Amino acid sequence: MFAPLPPPSDPRAVEGASLPSRARRAVAQRRLADASLTLLLVWAGASFVFEARGAQHDRLSGTLYQPTSAYWRLGSRPPQRLQRCLQSVDALLGEGEPVLLWDPGNDFFRWRWAAYFLPHREVVQAGASAPPGSVVVASSRSAPAGARRVGGEPWCGLYRLP
Repeated sequence: MFAPLPPPSDPRAVEGASLPSRARRAVAQRRLADASLTLLLVWAGASFVFEARGAQHDRLSGTLYQPTSAYWRLGSRPPQRLQRCLQSVDALLGEGEPVLLWDPGNDFFRWRWAAYFLPHREVVQAGASAPPGSVVVASSRSAPAGARRVGGEPWCGLYRLP
């Protein structure tokens, strides 16, 4: 594996003298790589245990974890529900009319998801400062107080603010 060292009188002996320092450097790099991989493995294991214990706690307490829209993934139920809602309302809005998304929690990521699902429209977050008479998109659970539904599905639609 290693070539034998040249005799000391050989001019190449100076070059061969640095071989042990190269070997030490290689051993140090190997130890650093091993330590890094060990730390990565410990971190992954600790993260798995943390998530598993949280899931077990939620299951035992009888509540399910409801992630915010920051943790939504394409194909999961919350974004699909928002997409169906926006598609049903999109046809009811006029050409070029912006979508006022009613979100009492002012969730930045919900607004981003709505903008993703309606790339041809301007999506604006509507809140308590929205002018009276505005038409907003909201789910039936988060509909503005006193607003009446003017279109869409019973679970999600257009609401006119009082």
